[in-house]
Amino acid sequence: IVSMAFTITYLNSYRNGLNGMKHMSNRVNGSAALLKDPDNASDEDLEKLYPIPDKVRERMKILKEIGIEFDIE
Repeated sequence: IVSMAFTITYLNSYRNGLNGMKHMSNRVNGSAALLKDPDNASDEDLEKLYPIPDKVRERMKILKEIGIEFDIE
């Protein structure tokens, strides 16, 4: 009985984790295009990527200065 309860709990947790990651992936992928021009992106949109929008802008500026750019579609 304990083994069956563990298996059921594990399978439910795994399924819920997959669904959560799909949801987060869709949200992040939708916002990733904002990284091409973070200075003109709204704070609300950047908060989907990181809770502090100014940090996103600052870090993207640093990456650009050192020659790292992303090919985001």
